[in-house]
Amino acid sequence: TIDGWSPFADVQLVDYYLAPATDGTNTKTLVRAVTRNLAPAGLTSPDLQPLLTRVADAAIDFYDGTAWTSAWDSAASGTMPTAIRFSLSLADPATGRPLGDPVTLVVPVVVTTSAQATATAESGT
Repeated sequence: TIDGWSPFADVQLVDYYLAPATDGTNTKTLVRAVTRNLAPAGLTSPDLQPLLTRVADAAIDFYDGTAWTSAWDSAASGTMPTAIRFSLSLADPATGRPLGDPVTLVVPVVVTTSAQATATAESGT
């Protein structure tokens, strides 16, 4: 229900991307773009939220239980990844090159789809 206290639907489209820096440095800015109205009568612009400046590189990888991959299509596979890895490298403002090792965060995905539950039940594990 959309009302005065909940102005947006529960389902939103969220994109993350690297944009060129606007501060004159040779770096990038990590940006989150949120589209809250997925069935608009007209074209709507996403709400752009700069999250972090002076970024050299960022990557998201997905773990399928045996290997990491850089792309995931839940509609095609009918499953969810078992973990998601996010890596981020900060940049030297003068050169744009990475400063040290990337910061890496690995998050397990504890959601089970019906296809995964069926496969697990059929295998007996």
